[in-house]
Amino acid sequence: MSNDERWFNFHYQYIETGWFDYDRHKTIEAMRKLSERLPEDVLDRLPPLVVFAPSATKLGELKPFGLGDRLLIYLSPR
Repeated sequence: MSNDERWFNFHYQYIETGWFDYDRHKTIEAMRKLSERLPEDVLDRLPPLVVFAPSATKLGELKPFGLGDRLLIYLSPR
């Protein structure tokens, strides 16, 4: 799989979820680097995850918390 395909899949699975604000440019770049550096076998063994990366401009946010068996990773804007 090429880096572009890998990034497309990683981006879809962890960023295009409604839990990740797109003004987090540095965080998105860090996620891209992670997707490139994480070995394929490690990526395949990750448990189901939701990455929550809210915008620094928000004072708060309410999200329905129906994660089922997925784990939540909170990436603070600070």
